[in-house]
Amino acid sequence: MSAVRLPILLLAMASLLLALGGGLARLGLPLGPLPAGAVLLHGPLLLVGFLGTLIGLERAVGLGRPWGYAAPVLAGASALGAALVGDT
Repeated sequence: MSAVRLPILLLAMASLLLALGGGLARLGLPLGPLPAGAVLLHGPLLLVGFLGTLIGLERAVGLGRPWGYAAPVLAGASALGAALVGDT
């Protein structure tokens, strides 16, 4: 695995874990302290944060150009930023 791909994959995994924790908290099964944004934005975290980053990474690898990695990095960073900022 390329050294560029691993941090992007970690962004996707962090979004997935925050989204799952937020969904469980909405069901009344909190696993621990979560940012308020993770609870409120669990749907967008799954779609944009996890799937958008993962599918974008897949497309960037297929493209084979360095600039292709910009979209998955920005998708993952924006999802984590939205979750960590709090209730917006």
